[in-house]
Amino acid sequence: MAARRDLTLAEKVELIRKNEQNVPYRKLAGEYKISIGSVSNIVKRKVEYIENYEQNENSNKKRNLRDEFNQQLDQKVYEWFVQQRSKNIPISGPLLQEQARQIRQQLGGSNADDFKASNGWLEKFRKRHGIQYRTINGESASVDPATVD
Repeated sequence: MAARRDLTLAEKVELIRKNEQNVPYRKLAGEYKISIGSVSNIVKRKVEYIENYEQNENSNKKRNLRDEFNQQLDQKVYEWFVQQRSKNIPISGPLLQEQARQIRQQLGGSNADDFKASNGWLEKFRKRHGIQYRTINGESASVDPATVD
């Protein structure tokens, strides 16, 4: 499988300009080392990309940041995680997912029930924050199970 290749905003606008000069998708795909489908998707979203480019957005930016609501959820879940770890409470993946679902419900907003805190979400969350599963050892690690619940 080929490695993923993300184009910067400037590269996408350049690709769009070449497409407007009737350069075929296949040639653009080869030149930018992306799939023909990716070229098609970029051309479909050309209005958005050109608008962002003209508004002087960072032309080296490769992806849009997640929306503010998800950033807030991410921050609150991480704060909870750090707080629990400071108390030497072991946190498993399912426990972290359940807490994320509860925090999402508390935040409310549209589609609050649609958030599943899937295994994919958990892995990306762990990767973003450099979280590794470790056993907590020592006398301070022996926490009463009732406290954990």
